[in-house]
Amino acid sequence: LMFLVLSAPDDLFWVDSQDYYSIANTLHDGGPYSVPGDDLNIYRSPGYPFVLSIIMRLAGTSIIGIRLVHIALFPFFLLVLYRLGTILVDTRTGMLTMLLGATYPLYIYIPLTLYPESLLIYLFAVMALLMFSADQKRSHLSILALGAGISLATMMRPTAIVWIPVCVLHLLRGKRPTVAYLLELFIILVMLPTACVASWMLRNHYVHGCAVFSTSGSINLLYAFNEQSTWKTKQTVVVPTGEFGKDAFEAKTLAEKEHIRISTVRNFIKHHPGRALKMASLRCLDLWNPVPRTTTEGGMARLRFKIASGVVYVSLLALGVVGFLRHRKDPLVQALLMLMLLNTIVNGIVAVSVRYRAVTDFAFILLAATVINSIVIANQDPTSNEHKV
Repeated sequence: LMFLVLSAPDDLFWVDSQDYYSIANTLHDGGPYSVPGDDLNIYRSPGYPFVLSIIMRLAGTSIIGIRLVHIALFPFFLLVLYRLGTILVDTRTGMLTMLLGATYPLYIYIPLTLYPESLLIYLFAVMALLMFSADQKRSHLSILALGAGISLATMMRPTAIVWIPVCVLHLLRGKRPTVAYLLELFIILVMLPTACVASWMLRNHYVHGCAVFSTSGSINLLYAFNEQSTWKTKQTVVVPTGEFGKDAFEAKTLAEKEHIRISTVRNFIKHHPGRALKMASLRCLDLWNPVPRTTTEGGMARLRFKIASGVVYVSLLALGVVGFLRHRKDPLVQALLMLMLLNTIVNGIVAVSVRYRAVTDFAFILLAATVINSIVIANQDPTSNEHKV
């Protein structure tokens, strides 16, 4: 697929991927993430560039080599899907989940893009397994592994913070926790990710004079909520007007720019609450668009690939909805549903990109496998014992 879909497998034509690669290459060469007076790099969350720099130390800086490392992780991801299916129903469901994951177009393609989601699609499934393990074992090590996963995912994409309420509620569901257990969950699942984020913000305060984790938050909010934007607008050039135009022209420091961006967004929402709510709601729905709108035309963004991927996606989603209804009382299923909803809300309100949603697609794929398994069982010879696993 790397040589079929990508016109130049040894090149990156996405601006975002080019940025991640450039930052990682600088780190690989021993350089800093960013320097005073140049805040361009802190538009990107730091987690993926740092991980990418480690991959470069192992596989070199060749783009094809780095892509192959991402592909090499795919079989381990499939084993995680197999384990989730086995846990939820049985071995055959695990095999079906693995098969569906292995043929799901986005899972095959996204690792090639060198976006944070190239690893997050793997990590999110692993974290679901860690959450289940922590619930069953309640060991210090299992909870620590889950907290480490949340921390890493949040450093790669801040919206991964949705895992905190999902995991905490799942681990407390139906239990009478001790004070010690509550304290452990708070320290590991809440404070550990918070400490990681805070340390990076302090670093940026020291280097750039502004305690910001990533400027992408305020910039994308400004792109999403301004007088020129619509719910269909993924990104726009914001035309400075009024006080905003005057302040934006005079702003010199990063702290001033951040203040202006946040204030402008706040004022827009204050004066247009209905319009802002409608835009946010429609963007959340658009995140589940079978044929996503894209600004680029390369790779799987070409129409024929989007349609083919959309057909598979809609089929599995429909089966997944049936699976959710059938297993709606299962605690793991309830946690995965909560994860999908929260992930949609925190991502969809500001930017619509299918890769932000794809990190949770394993959930409906897992439930789709349970439905297919039920169909297989229903069509077996009643005298056969093959369905007994």
